Amino acid sequence: MDEPHTRRSDHVFLLLNVLLFMSVTIVPFPTALLAAHVDTPEAKAV
Repeated sequence: MDEPHTRRSDHVFLLLNVLLFMSVTIVPFPTALLAAHVDTPEAKAV
């Protein structure tokens, strides 16, 4: 089950990969929130 390429990955690569996946999962939430409230008067005032 141990693939040779999985044993060669270092901690920096794993950290960057985790940060990438976190950004991919976090970004849609504020985008949907802003899209839902873009037509409100408060949003137009800003």
